[in-house]
Amino acid sequence: MNYLLSALIAVVISGIGLFAKPHEAPPQGTTNLIAGQTYYLAGSGVSSSATSITLTSLTLPQNGYKIQDSDLSDLFYITLEPGNRTKQEIVSCTTVSQNAAGTATLSGCTRGLSPVTPHTASSTLQFAHGGSTQVIFSDPPQVFNQFAALQNTAYITGSWGFQGTAPTSTGCTLPFELCNKAYVDATANAGAATSTFLNGGIVELATHAEVAAGTASSSPTGPLVVSTGMTNATPGSCNTVACVVVATAGKIAQGFLDLTANFTWTGNHTFTTATSTTLGIATTLNWNGLGYTIGSARQASSTVLAENGSGRLSWIEPRATTIDVQAPNTASASSATTTLKTVAIPANTLTTTSALRVTAMFYLAVVSSGNCGYQIDLGNGNSTSTLAFGDFGPSQFEGMVFATSTNRQSSIFSAGTAGGTSKLTHNFSAYDNTGTLYIAFRSRAQTDSTCALAGATVEKLQN
Repeated sequence: MNYLLSALIAVVISGIGLFAKPHEAPPQGTTNLIAGQTYYLAGSGVSSSATSITLTSLTLPQNGYKIQDSDLSDLFYITLEPGNRTKQEIVSCTTVSQNAAGTATLSGCTRGLSPVTPHTASSTLQFAHGGSTQVIFSDPPQVFNQFAALQNTAYITGSWGFQGTAPTSTGCTLPFELCNKAYVDATANAGAATSTFLNGGIVELATHAEVAAGTASSSPTGPLVVSTGMTNATPGSCNTVACVVVATAGKIAQGFLDLTANFTWTGNHTFTTATSTTLGIATTLNWNGLGYTIGSARQASSTVLAENGSGRLSWIEPRATTIDVQAPNTASASSATTTLKTVAIPANTLTTTSALRVTAMFYLAVVSSGNCGYQIDLGNGNSTSTLAFGDFGPSQFEGMVFATSTNRQSSIFSAGTAGGTSKLTHNFSAYDNTGTLYIAFRSRAQTDSTCALAGATVEKLQN
């Protein structure tokens, strides 16, 4: 009699679910219902806040089968003390574990679910239950909320379909009939509204010529749209019409541009790259009104860009290039000749079309009874030749060094003196111009004299 009363009460309670409010969405996951028996709490029972419930057993009485977690819904419901007017409690759980001792534990439980909408948990509906309390897998309203009701708005989370009795392509005729997808796919959209900027509707695909011309429509009811077959991010067969679109990187492919056409730049442009920027200009470049004709061969490293006074730019060899300017230096009395300054002449500087102009001024820094001897030498680091020399008072030298061939030099110097004698030289030396040459300014002081170099220059002169 108690079992019958419990079942009747459970049915009455679960029937409340038929009146669930339309806005309620069913729980997510798999729904598997079972028809078990009445089970009992193990041990001393459960407290009002316990989230795990242990049963003395959870089997099918007909064959002793132990009910597994996979046999139940992802979220299943039980009723504790069904029919008790003061302690009946609806509980939801998520997991079943069969224990070695024959007991079964229900875990992930939410206690004190309300039997009326919105069916949420309430602490006033949670109770402590003693051992051997009856437990049934009931059908509370929460279970019925997992099923669709005709008068309720529901959210279907599973995949629903038709098998066998679904309307065919010729049988879907009633206004509110649920139609087969095949029928919907085969239905023509004749009679639909024309597409506008405000309403979706019928459109017409534009031809290549209409795309290129920017034609808006072919007729009042035929607005034109561009097909993806006429657009491309890379140049192709459609690049003769207006079908350019940017690639995924947000750039337009270079192949869409006519690089042989003339472009007129009206703004300033900065070319920045990690290595170098190459301007492939075939003939003439105009820089702010100055024309420059670009040659086909690289210019010599010593050339400079010059303007001829008529607006033409070109690279030329400079007429005079200062290779070195030496500051004063001194040498005190000694029996040895001291190099005051040395100027390095880079390889290939001296050619048959160029010359070196050398100037120097020596003087007695400390006047005494001794004298100073001065000289200018040319060498390659291993051997030297004297180009000019002088002694006694201040001496000023100026001369030229020529290359008569790759391996020969000729020099001629003039010297002005004050109180001493000078040597004018016309010297022939043999040094390889393809290597570095050196011009040394030297002096030898006697007794207690101090010799000084006031300054010197070495310049390259070009034919």
